[in-house]
Amino acid sequence: MTKVDLASGKAKLRWAREHRDRLHGYIDKAFKDPTAWALLSADLEPDTGEHIFRITAVPDYSTVIEAISLHVGDIVHGLRGALDHLAWQLACAHGPMTEQQERAIQFPIHDDPAKFRGNRTAGCYEPADWARVETYQPFLGLNGRSDSYSGAYVHQLAHLQELSNTDKHRQLSLVLLTSSRFSTIPVEGGHPPWLVKRAGQWTMDVEKINEPNPYAAPPNFDHTSYLVEIGAEVVRYRMTSEHAQRVSIEEAGAVMPSVALVERRPLMATLDRIADYVELVLGEFEDELRQSGRLAS
Repeated sequence: MTKVDLASGKAKLRWAREHRDRLHGYIDKAFKDPTAWALLSADLEPDTGEHIFRITAVPDYSTVIEAISLHVGDIVHGLRGALDHLAWQLACAHGPMTEQQERAIQFPIHDDPAKFRGNRTAGCYEPADWARVETYQPFLGLNGRSDSYSGAYVHQLAHLQELSNTDKHRQLSLVLLTSSRFSTIPVEGGHPPWLVKRAGQWTMDVEKINEPNPYAAPPNFDHTSYLVEIGAEVVRYRMTSEHAQRVSIEEAGAVMPSVALVERRPLMATLDRIADYVELVLGEFEDELRQSGRLAS
């Protein structure tokens, strides 16, 4: 019996995760310096009484975006490679292949069950292995597995294939800088009712903790584009601070960019979600192969 060696697939996954950590460090360093932040101004909207905070100055991010895109390419190719190495090992353990079959071996990823079941490499695998591969296909959705993904559902492997194919054949991964992290001048004035001064000391009055705060200024994101670009709206506040009557505020805050993929999917969370799924696939195959005595030591 030819055994299945998962060492190279696991190495690819490990290397992808190391690239992920390097990318995280690069992003933190790139945007830690306040000189790399976009600047905000604020203008009073008379009809609503809100101040509109807009981006008025943006540093040149082209070098940073290119570097992040290249890192993303390295990560997704490592993750895709981990699955392809698994598929190769499973096919080799099944038996001899023709040269044409060898060239076609890769881990299948399909949104359409008909295309999966018509895959020309299906006969290159043990039936039980092919059946397990099917359980991970995007056309089955969650398939009983937990997933905390928010927004319109995208299967982890479908997303991996999209990112990998785009980077490999078309262009660098599209990276967006979003305005989800920002700071502003004070927008609230006064103290909430549960914060009181007694004997010269500020203290918490628990009996007032549920009272509404007349000075609170909940943010209004209804008109926000979430993109870091000149003129983009970031937030609106109905201010109660000393700045409330100012019609125009030239220096009103700054945006520390966050990094996202298309459709504003957070970059690091998205990559981690995909990597965790690839690890799940390798781990479940490893358990099954060990139990059946087919795992190479």
